[in-house]
This record gives sequence, C-alpha cells and structure tokens, in this order.
Amino acid sequence: MKQILVSIVIPTYNRADFIGKTIKSVLNQTYSNFEIIIVDDGSTDNTKEVVRSFADSRISYFKKQNEERAVARNYGTEKAKGDFITFLDSDDVFLDFHLAEAVSFIKAHISDLEIFFQPYYLLLEGQRKNKIPQKIIPIAKSLIKKGNFMACQGVFLKNEVARNNSFNEDRLLSGSEDYELWLRISRKFKIEYNPVYSSILIDHQGRSQHYRDTSLLILRKELFLKYTLAHGYSKPEFRVISSGAYSYIALHLSLQSDNTAWSWLLKAIDCDLRILFTKRVFVTIKNLFLAKFTGIKGS
Repeated sequence: MKQILVSIVIPTYNRADFIGKTIKSVLNQTYSNFEIIIVDDGSTDNTKEVVRSFADSRISYFKKQNEERAVARNYGTEKAKGDFITFLDSDDVFLDFHLAEAVSFIKAHISDLEIFFQPYYLLLEGQRKNKIPQKIIPIAKSLIKKGNFMACQGVFLKNEVARNNSFNEDRLLSGSEDYELWLRISRKFKIEYNPVYSSILIDHQGRSQHYRDTSLLILRKELFLKYTLAHGYSKPEFRVISSGAYSYIALHLSLQSDNTAWSWLLKAIDCDLRILFTKRVFVTIKNLFLAKFTGIKGS
C-alpha cells in the first residue's frame, strides 16, 4: 500500500498570536507524509510573517479576501492533494500522534472508509477536559440527539467526499457551518469512529462561540434550522435538532442575563421534553436565577 498523504486545511483570520503554536503541533507529528494548506482569510495582522517563519516545503500559504471560514475551508479543500483531508482551526493543536493514529485507522478500514472522527480534548482555563459524550455510536443518531460534538479538527474525509460535500458558505451561518455539514454528510455516508483523543480545542475569549451580539446568534441558529430542514429528516428528528438549537440560544441569552432566554427555553422543551434533563438547561436556569436574585451574570 502506498503511503497515505494527509492534507491539513487551516483557515485563519487575525490569529498571529496563536497560529505559530498550531503549525508547530502539525510539524511535530510522528507521521510525516502530510501537507499543510493555510488559507489566510484576509488577516490584517502579521499572520503572513508568522507563517513564513516556518521553512518547511510541506506548508502552502494562500491569502484571499475575507469571506469567513466556510469559504476558506472550501478553498483549501480545492487545493488539497491528499488522499484524506482534515481541518484544524488556527488556535487549536494536534497531539504528536494525531496523524499516525488516523493513518493506522485508515489502513485498517481502507476498503470502505469515507469519513471518520477522532475525539479531542477541550482546554478550558488551563485544564484538559474530555467533553465528548461517552456513547456516540452510531454517530449519525448522536449528531441529532447530542448536537455538534465533532467540531472540525478530528474529522477526516476522503478527498472526493470533501470536494463533493462542501461547507455552506452563507456568511451568517458561520459558527454552525460545520454542524450543518456533518448532519448533511451523515445522511449519505456512515461516519466511523476512532475513539482516540489526539487533539486539543483551546477555549479562549476570542472564539466565535463567545457571543456578544446575541441577535446574530439567533439569526445563525434559525438559518441552521432552515438549511437542516432540507436534509430530509423526519419530523421527530428535526424537533430534537430544533430543541438543541433553541436551548443553545437560551443558554447564551442567560449569560447576558436576558430574560428572553425563558421563551427560547420553553420552545426547546416544547420540541423535546428530554432537554429538561440536560446540563445545558440546568446551567441556563441557574444563570437566570442568579441574575434575578443576586444581579450576578452567569458563566
């Protein structure tokens, strides 16, 4: 069997302070047959200089006008030569065995493997946490019930699968474009699971999930549901997905001590009563009561 080439597509925008560590984590891989495709989505900082400081022929750098991460990932996919393509945000890192583990999995399933997922740790306040649900098999059903636990960095797709199933480029969807794609792909392909934690998603205040403008979050989630509705889910399945979207909105509104969170929470419960028994709902209610009785915002 020929050596498998893996393409790592890294979209970036004004991440000069982070991207050096991200690139180093890829260059430190124990598996070496890879290419790094960095798509600079119109950065105005010194991202280019940081990237150019790495003298490695496996790195390709492209700068384009700002169009958001979905367009940048699709652009990188079109440039990719790898047998498999994976994605890495420019503020996250691979552990040094990430690619080696993925290639071993590919070789063990090469005859029928289209897309697979390896879990990641969340680095939160300096602590490495396991945030992936314990039971996610089959992945297609878990994506409906548990939301977007896949993110991007642990997903590996065959080149032709990635090319034929691109990220939705609606700019207002940005932040949910990956979840929309995984749901769409899961309707066509079986997503395999390699249960080895091999990368780290780093939480920080600059990440897109830390919303200041909740109106944009609401619009994003409503667009997400509009696009997902077209994927042919049954009414019960779509109600579960909707419940997750509404409870996500409620949580973020509660962080702003916004009492409209209650109405979104009720919408979530109306779609799927089981959402009542989740940590997200508990935290949302706690935040709202804290704000009402103490004036302290939730966290």
